[in-house]
Amino acid sequence: MRAILIVSAAFGLMACDALTGGNGISQDDVKNIEPGDAVGVIFTGTWNLETEVTESTCGGLLALLPGTGDKGEDSITFAQSGGSLTRVFDELGDIYEFNGSVNQDGTFTYGQYANLSDGIAYVELVDGRVELNGEGGKATMTGTRQERYQTGIIDCSATVSITGERGSITGGE
Repeated sequence: MRAILIVSAAFGLMACDALTGGNGISQDDVKNIEPGDAVGVIFTGTWNLETEVTESTCGGLLALLPGTGDKGEDSITFAQSGGSLTRVFDELGDIYEFNGSVNQDGTFTYGQYANLSDGIAYVELVDGRVELNGEGGKATMTGTRQERYQTGIIDCSATVSITGERGSITGGE
């Protein structure tokens, strides 16, 4: 009986954290990203990314929300114009906004938010660095993504490590 109470309390605390554990990022954080000081198009192209969730207050609550240790792959196409960064839209929900900046030293920030079709409000902010690797436009990216998920009484967050390489400068695979 004592073990059942301990396990029940642990699940209750985990659920409580997922209900109130949002990291505070909002749509305004995405809207307020200013262009950087970069010139050129170093960021333009399709990026093949590997991700790993390093922290999460969401895991275990709903299967579609990220849990610590979850790994994934993604392919994202960006377009850079000077210090501004835009993204080719994907399958995210009906209301979607993306904003990004790139600096001459290769550092970048981008964010996006969407109201996903399953009723979840999603916000993400990414900070990182992109570096050229020799000739032919090869480049690598490293960064950290902060995610926030909100729906009904759920407000949870995740921190995700990102690494990747540019697959194509033109936007194709």
